Amino acid sequence: MKFRLLIIDSDKSICKYLTNLLSEYGFECTCINNGLQALTLLEKCAFNLVVMDLSLPDIGGFHLLRQIRILQNTQIMILSKDDSEYNRIRSLDEGATDFVAKPLAYPGAFLWRIRAILKRSIKQQIILSRVQINLVEQNVWSDGEQVDLTSQLFQFLVTLASNPGQVVDHDHLLYTLDESFRTSSNNLLYVLAHRLRCTMDHDPNKPRLICTVRGVGYMLNDH
Repeated sequence: MKFRLLIIDSDKSICKYLTNLLSEYGFECTCINNGLQALTLLEKCAFNLVVMDLSLPDIGGFHLLRQIRILQNTQIMILSKDDSEYNRIRSLDEGATDFVAKPLAYPGAFLWRIRAILKRSIKQQIILSRVQINLVEQNVWSDGEQVDLTSQLFQFLVTLASNPGQVVDHDHLLYTLDESFRTSSNNLLYVLAHRLRCTMDHDPNKPRLICTVRGVGYMLNDH
């Protein structure tokens, strides 16, 4: 799995440095130099981790932090020159996962902290391009919008999202739903797939997200 990171910092030299450092270790990085552009991007794309400065030219850092929390339940690391106790405590109160002081005295320790955050979060979330799932709170976002699903629809989606781009056969889907393996049970899968399309696909009659592989199973196409 390739982790997607968003870096928000008005200093382009820092963005370049972080991108080079993180890309070398296999992370996929996107850099944004102001808060409003970052929010626009976060409305469309999901990220495993946001690394952001508190000092931005167009929006207050704590306000941006709160707005990110509204848009996505992603991990957020604050990277700031002002590492006062107030900034550290308020950042964590506003929803940040971690706080690191600039400049980076020990890049290796910075990387270790990112890995630790992602290692913890991967057990709690599934983050794809179009779909984000919090497994603990059972929250789902599709194209940046939160959607309400029944427990059965949630489990059906989680099974597909755990294998993005791969066909999940009928038997495996029924097993995860704790259904008996009867031929008629395929009708249940048809109904669940239809309901997911009505909830999450822009046009359920021309599904792009939840795809049927006739006679085999279903697939989540996250592109």
